[in-house]
Amino acid sequence: MAVDEAICNIHRHGYAGEIGKIILHVNTSMTPAPNIEIRLYDEAVQVDTQSIKSRELDEIRPGGLGVHLIQTVMDDAQWTKREHCGMALVMAKTFIAQKPTQSEVHQHE
Repeated sequence: MAVDEAICNIHRHGYAGEIGKIILHVNTSMTPAPNIEIRLYDEAVQVDTQSIKSRELDEIRPGGLGVHLIQTVMDDAQWTKREHCGMALVMAKTFIAQKPTQSEVHQHE
């Protein structure tokens, strides 16, 4: 969901709905815990990273929650300006194993 929202935002806001280049890098690791790092690079219009934020959640209307969703789903999300053009978004998520519930334990007995 976070990647979908990020790509939609790049297309809609960075490229103003026009065709544009987006590079996706995905790295996974099992140490120290299962984790994923997703990097998105574009060549779109650069924006002030301080302006990248969700709208107020009590404002009821469609749209404007992509940044909130990204920040909620992922453990970390950092937007930066690239050196010559465009933006970079690095998102990370660590997966923590959950103990099975009592009903799950009984199902396997």
